[in-house]
Amino acid sequence: MSSVVLSSPASFLRIFTGGKLRPVFFALCVFALSAQTAKVANRNANLDQCLSGLMTCDVGSLKPEELSLIEQSYQRKNLDNCTSGSSACNPLALTSAQLVIVGRAASRRNVDRCIRGNLGCDPVRLSPSEATEVANEHKRRNLQNCLDGNTLCDPVALTENQAQAVAAARRARNLKECMGGAPRCEPLLLSESEARAVSGQGRRRNFDNCLSGATKCDPSLLSPEQLKPVNAAHMQRNIEICLNGGANCDPLLLRPSDQTRVINARKARNLENCMNGYFSTCELSLLTGPELASVSAAQKERPTSRTR
Repeated sequence: MSSVVLSSPASFLRIFTGGKLRPVFFALCVFALSAQTAKVANRNANLDQCLSGLMTCDVGSLKPEELSLIEQSYQRKNLDNCTSGSSACNPLALTSAQLVIVGRAASRRNVDRCIRGNLGCDPVRLSPSEATEVANEHKRRNLQNCLDGNTLCDPVALTENQAQAVAAARRARNLKECMGGAPRCEPLLLSESEARAVSGQGRRRNFDNCLSGATKCDPSLLSPEQLKPVNAAHMQRNIEICLNGGANCDPLLLRPSDQTRVINARKARNLENCMNGYFSTCELSLLTGPELASVSAAQKERPTSRTR
């Protein structure tokens, strides 16, 4: 390099900067800082990729402390996989302490499978205490099934006290079915007092059905006291049907006063049909003279007749 440059570097720089050293120096600093920031970002991105186990991980650029972080992360993930029974487990990477943890987790999973009756259960691997736990859970579930009347119940596996409790539950369940009139009722399981209660409930239910005109009504089960309100309710329903011109009207059940009401209601409906031009349902024979005149006048105002 020239002796001029070496002897006076400031003068040399001034030639190319025009005497403005500070802006150039600041620009160089910013450039260097940006390059350093990008380098750090790239290193962090590579570390994240390595921690995630991605193929794009550049192991060669990792620092020793970063390699240690990755090893710890792998150990945690592998322990989780082995503890949960995942196929991604690498047993060769487990420490002695981790092997104990994984073994306990595997035993617990096997116990749970045996309790559920899963095909993956290995009874040979059960310890004496685990075998007792599984047997007790099976007995508890069987008792619950029997108490609920479930078809999975195994009565042979019940103790004497459990069998008595199951029999009592069955009787209580049967009483409820009988009281509700369910077809699953077993009358032979009822005691005398229960049979009387079921009979009384059945009569009350039948009485309600007859009062409402339900098809399940059995008149033969009604007492003389019950027949009176049932007949009165039946007659009242018949009156309503006849007043509305229903097809199920039974004129023989009508009292004289009710017959008059029904006839007047029929005439009123007929007059309305005739006035509105519905001659398919109009009976001219039911009309009085003044009504015929009104119908005739109304017909003249309409160009055509209507049907209903």
